Amino acid sequence: MIWTLQNHPRVPQAIRDSHAPWGLPADEFTDNGNWPWQLYVREARRMVSDHVMSQRHCSGEAVAADSIGLAAYAMDSHHVQRHVKDGFVKNEGDVQMPVKTPYPVSYRSIIPKKSECRNLLVPWSLSATHMAFGSIRMEPVFMILSQSSAIAADLAIRGSIGVQQVRYPELRPALIAAGQALGDPATGSPTVVVDNRDPAQVAVTGVWTSGDSATGFVGSDYLHDGNDGKGGKQVVYSPPSTLTGSQRVYLRWTSHANRASNAEVRVTDSKGTVTVHVDQKSNGGKWNLLGVFDGVKEVAVTNTGANGHVVADAVGFAPVSR
Repeated sequence: MIWTLQNHPRVPQAIRDSHAPWGLPADEFTDNGNWPWQLYVREARRMVSDHVMSQRHCSGEAVAADSIGLAAYAMDSHHVQRHVKDGFVKNEGDVQMPVKTPYPVSYRSIIPKKSECRNLLVPWSLSATHMAFGSIRMEPVFMILSQSSAIAADLAIRGSIGVQQVRYPELRPALIAAGQALGDPATGSPTVVVDNRDPAQVAVTGVWTSGDSATGFVGSDYLHDGNDGKGGKQVVYSPPSTLTGSQRVYLRWTSHANRASNAEVRVTDSKGTVTVHVDQKSNGGKWNLLGVFDGVKEVAVTNTGANGHVVADAVGFAPVSR
């Protein structure tokens, strides 16, 4: 456009003269005639993985449960074309939709489908729709996703596993320790609940005592280990056989000053077993998200290494929509 304004014979001479001083920055890319060595590509081909970031994530209608960083820029789609109408030049196709608050970007959106590749992380051409990519595509977000990719790669290398096998309950603490801002976990509430009094779904090992003095439990009571027999007691919750696919897994307990701050919880799914430690001195009487798991087989609350009373009340499950 600048060249046309400077040189086209149909442009009035006064306009050509006023634009003549304009040109490329004289102090940049001096070894290439002031032209950049690489063109800026705003948007190109992107990966399609098991999870696709979409406009719903940007607007907060859907929340990624496996956040590896936050994006916050508006959904920004530039003009598609220009045309002349009634003697005026019109721009067509521009979309500018602000987001209400920073939103999480999913770990699953930067890893390929397992059937396609197991040793690749894609922080730039990630799995996202056109609208979502218009928001995510900012350089600070790519820096965030690249840092999270490096940490996930380190976990995969250390465990000799594919990137799809990196467990988010292990990845999230590593990201936080490295200074990443991930936002609050997508909590919500379970749609299926298994209580400690369900004999078909619960197996108890060791002597556990019934309690109801602390409020916030599910059903008629909760169980506690009496703060003894450490390492020899567990309560195992099995989900109903109809529960399949990816699930958010929740744990509920009652809080008190005498509770363990490091109660051990083991979640076993189709990929193996993940150990999570929860602080039962706080966050009692509500559903606490343990993570997202595929094909959950059991959730075990144990008193191994606990530094106080361990409570086993209820476990909840909620399906994750892809």
